[in-house]
Amino acid sequence: PSPFGPFQVRLSSDPRAFVDPTPSDESLRLAGELKVCFVQHAEQLAELVHEEYRDAIENSEWVNPADAMPGDLSVSALRPYISDRFLSVYRWSDDRDRYSVRVVLVPYWDQEHGLYLRFDGGTWTRAQAI
Repeated sequence: PSPFGPFQVRLSSDPRAFVDPTPSDESLRLAGELKVCFVQHAEQLAELVHEEYRDAIENSEWVNPADAMPGDLSVSALRPYISDRFLSVYRWSDDRDRYSVRVVLVPYWDQEHGLYLRFDGGTWTRAQAI
């Protein structure tokens, strides 16, 4: 359940890695944890996305006025302006068996960069792109 519609779960790994493409047990465990955090804290995540939207609207460098992006949308009205959304578990290629766990959205106001969020210390925060 999300104010932004359905999310996919994507499990992937560094294409440079010579690892079995089958999801590892750890990838599956992390995806399950991310789903639980996502469901339990969806409202907080939605508020953060709305803040990002408000910042983009107020910063004319990010939004082209010709795109006619409405400037007064509520959290619940943002759904049509998010083109892609998924929960991501990415396995890095190094020997340390590292993973990046993110919620990824591609909002209309920042299609080039997207929005990467992670759950850290009980709160959603902006994260580095994978």
